[in-house]
Amino acid sequence: ALLRALHDGGYVQRAEEILAVLVADAGGDGVRWIAYNIAEHSTELHGAHSGWWRILFKVIHNVGTEAPQLLARCMGAIGEFLLARHPEVRQGFRELLIGPNATAFRGAMHDRLGDADPAVRHGAAMVLVTSDPSTEARALEEVVRGKARQRYGWHEWERFCLSLKFGPPVVSHLESRLGAFTLESDVFALAILYRNGPSSTIHNSSVSFSVSSDG
Repeated sequence: ALLRALHDGGYVQRAEEILAVLVADAGGDGVRWIAYNIAEHSTELHGAHSGWWRILFKVIHNVGTEAPQLLARCMGAIGEFLLARHPEVRQGFRELLIGPNATAFRGAMHDRLGDADPAVRHGAAMVLVTSDPSTEARALEEVVRGKARQRYGWHEWERFCLSLKFGPPVVSHLESRLGAFTLESDVFALAILYRNGPSSTIHNSSVSFSVSSDG
């Protein structure tokens, strides 16, 4: 009942407060329980609700060295709106991926970029590029590649992705991959390159696209 009360379309703040206490009091079992419920929403259109992630961030270190793999198993539950709408969730991921145990967390996420499940690959890629757009070249490639696999338009996520400032090595890598994507993904890649500064690749590419004045 408390989980359902954290629905982003009908959120109850008190439910999150109570559930956070219950999960914390349950120790490692509580962490695994909330992570399991998040992972179970991998097949949902909008993924797991933001309140579930906020609770997981508060307790995930309670499972010690198990934490990176536990988080990585939840990557299929990253929906279109989660990172675009919730800065506190973005910050939660960022603190894990650049914090004291960053090597383990980033390693677990990078491993998921090769997962057999496209939703898991895409979720891990979104988290990586959002947490560190200056270096995550492979993750951005997977984000772009995932454009062609989405059954529904992820317009809000794509607008947010276009607002990120990617580092020169990331931009160069994406340029080098143009033509290896589907048409939809190539257009998305070109839009990202356009937003990240002028490039001869954009003007010389055989893929045509336009960016409107409102993005």
